[in-house]
Amino acid sequence: MKDIDEIRRDNLRHIEQECGGPSATAELVGMSPGQFVNLRDGAKDSKTGKARGMRKETARRIEVAAGKPKGWLDVDHLGALKTDSTSLKATGIEEKYLSLSKEKQSVIDYFLLSDGEPAPEWVDRDARAYADSLKLKARGWLERGQTSSDIKKNRA
Repeated sequence: MKDIDEIRRDNLRHIEQECGGPSATAELVGMSPGQFVNLRDGAKDSKTGKARGMRKETARRIEVAAGKPKGWLDVDHLGALKTDSTSLKATGIEEKYLSLSKEKQSVIDYFLLSDGEPAPEWVDRDARAYADSLKLKARGWLERGQTSSDIKKNRA
């Protein structure tokens, strides 16, 4: 299981991909390219030899700069999607997710949050109620044994 620093580094790589590279991301988050790369890669501390972690304050600052909801860096977004890398590549889920707008990714991220994880700032009582309603509808649909091919039949 990944620790919080590994999760944050993975998510930082996602932000880097969105920004177009380490230099652009470093500028966005107010760091030198060297500082950013060391943070992203978990550079080893010269005294302890252990990978350096990302402080909570740094994570929140990066989230604000990147336009992500509070706590976004702390959630294993792709790990929650992956059952195994073969199925992920076969279905193209990762590519589809990464091609979505930040708003749509935020909605998906909210649905993937584990119980006890902090909800993003945009999630108010109405959003929670709507999300709960969608989950109940999906559960009922799945319990009735419907599949994605049934959606196509219903549209026709």
